[in-house]
Amino acid sequence: MKNYLDKKLSNFEKYEFEIVSLPKKYLEIKIDEEKSFQLVKNFGYVPVVVRSANNNFQNSVITLKLKLFKKVFVTKKNIQSDELLNEKNLVEKLLDVSQLNGNTFSVTENINEFKSKVNLKENSVLLYEHLKKIPLVSKGNKIILNTGSNGVNISIEAVSRQDGYLGDIISIQAMNKIYKAKVIDKQNLELVNQ
Repeated sequence: MKNYLDKKLSNFEKYEFEIVSLPKKYLEIKIDEEKSFQLVKNFGYVPVVVRSANNNFQNSVITLKLKLFKKVFVTKKNIQSDELLNEKNLVEKLLDVSQLNGNTFSVTENINEFKSKVNLKENSVLLYEHLKKIPLVSKGNKIILNTGSNGVNISIEAVSRQDGYLGDIISIQAMNKIYKAKVIDKQNLELVNQ
């Protein structure tokens, strides 16, 4: 069982399990590798083939109660909506995440690219649902609008009229006209033909 769970729960740092229910009246139980392992909150369902006393084979499941541990970010203090996140207001901890409602934010990602979408209390586990990416271009930023063809490139200063992320097409204002432009990086946008 441990080898099977090691494979199926490899995305967790560690796990603990307790067998809640087994098939009744069996001579032999074998894990059915062809069927998929089901994980629902803190319960795991292991598909098995059971051999009964009269040599009949039946499909069944073993139900496990699980504790699933991951390294997660936990808030050190209360965090307000739209507050920038960094290592100063978060701490990394190994916690049981099996009963959390949402997807835990990976400690391998760059936290400096995000800000809080909601108010978070002290000691809250950071979930993707709590976060929003910081836009590359913010409304009102001065940016450079680039356009050109046939080796002739033109660059003019413009002002963004909305927030934008890499690859987004946003409205910008240049020379008292509104244009659409694609976000290339923090300072440069490329004119989109209208």
